[in-house]
Amino acid sequence: MIGIVEICLAAMFHGVIQGAVLLTMPRGNKAANATLAFFVLLIVISMWNAYVGLTGLPVHYKLVNYYLWGAAFLWGPTLYLYVGTISAQFQLSRRIWIKHCALAVVLIASQIPIHILNKNGWLTIWQLDAINIGTAILLYAQLVVYFYWCFKMLHKYEKALKDNFSQIDKLTLKWLTRLTILFALVIVIDFLLYALTFVDDSFAGFFHYYLIAEVFCVFAIGYFSIFHQEVIFPPELDVLEPATAPLEITVTQDLEKRLNTVMHEAHAYKKNDLRLAELANMTGVRRQVLSQFINENLGKNYYEFVNELRVTAAAAELEADDKANIEKVAFDVGFSNRVSFYNAFKKLKGQTPTEYRNRYRDGTVGSKREQTTA
Repeated sequence: MIGIVEICLAAMFHGVIQGAVLLTMPRGNKAANATLAFFVLLIVISMWNAYVGLTGLPVHYKLVNYYLWGAAFLWGPTLYLYVGTISAQFQLSRRIWIKHCALAVVLIASQIPIHILNKNGWLTIWQLDAINIGTAILLYAQLVVYFYWCFKMLHKYEKALKDNFSQIDKLTLKWLTRLTILFALVIVIDFLLYALTFVDDSFAGFFHYYLIAEVFCVFAIGYFSIFHQEVIFPPELDVLEPATAPLEITVTQDLEKRLNTVMHEAHAYKKNDLRLAELANMTGVRRQVLSQFINENLGKNYYEFVNELRVTAAAAELEADDKANIEKVAFDVGFSNRVSFYNAFKKLKGQTPTEYRNRYRDGTVGSKREQTTA
């Protein structure tokens, strides 16, 4: 008969495989996927420690010291960094990781003297209990703060996408919201069981419910990754297909007019999930023909062509309103996230949107261009 121990083993195996797939998949937001992989690994570590307790294995098999849950202090920061990265609230950097994970690193390192003191019998039971309780209070307080920040970011993300939804945006928002709520429920169960066990030791027998919640969390992440790959592993942007024979002049002239109508008059580029095949359908030509036209006649690939139009439109909006919200401008012109907008803008304009707006407001954009030309 399959019991909680077997299910726990299956979930841990699933979590390890899930983490490996997230780390090795070439598509998608690699920084966000690596963060999610780390988050899953942290849950697996917690499950392993619970598994050790359930099966009666020696305590040294645990990956985290029972008295100071250093790794648990990485739960909140990792979830926060994942939500912020995949919703393009910020771009991951070493400084951001250090800022949010410094507390956990310090507490993990402090386990060494705790182990030494306890091993040599220099800590009494009440001292160990005091360390345990103090750590728990600090952990739950930290998690509350990070859950608040996560939901605040999600609200901001939903507000920014209110008038600019694509199907992927909807799925991304739904995924992040469900992940945050699901893990919050896991922590609530953990907190209730911990509080009840502190009052009455008999409640320790119900601890497997917390393990079940973790198992469900890991399987839920795996389920979403499989059935909603467009969010976790979005397809690559359409790239240029190799040309076969040069297009006829009459074809290029007609296609140029159609493309001008669709992109410059109908502003099709503002659709943030616009695909090459969809644009080809709008212009009434085969995908191969449109790809070849953009390459031969415009001297760029599809990605560069669309981004150039979007950046040009964004620059015009920033020039027209020096108080415009940059994130809103990014979504208005068709970018699906802040990071890709900043990268494309800086590549084409040589400066970030914020720098461009400030220099235009100060009247220095023109002089910079002249200096560059000179």
